[in-house]
Amino acid sequence: NSAPSPSPTVSPTPPPGPTIDTQRVRFPPGSNGTLVSGQTTPAVIRRYLVNARQGQILSVRVVNGAVTLDIRYPGGRLVEDASNVLSWESELARDGDYMIDVVADRSGQYEVDINVRDITR
Repeated sequence: NSAPSPSPTVSPTPPPGPTIDTQRVRFPPGSNGTLVSGQTTPAVIRRYLVNARQGQILSVRVVNGAVTLDIRYPGGRLVEDASNVLSWESELARDGDYMIDVVADRSGQYEVDINVRDITR
């Protein structure tokens, strides 16, 4: 019994990963927080860079929209227990640009509240 000769297979090219659209968060003068909003799709991750110092509290919360958040340390490593969350708050362990990724399962509008504050002792 002769094995059939393999027919050439055309493998589909894998879909490209999502595009990352990065922008720096600037807080209004005299304020320690801001609301960021926009339109997103599953093909685009909206990344917000927040410059903060060690010992400050960063808090992030989805106000509106079918999105989740991934929080990353300066350097890009995912913060423990901060993937696929609707809100997150923590005292920061080091200085730098923290990344807040807004990830959508479907297209739509979103609003995310971002705050950085000093710890009051």
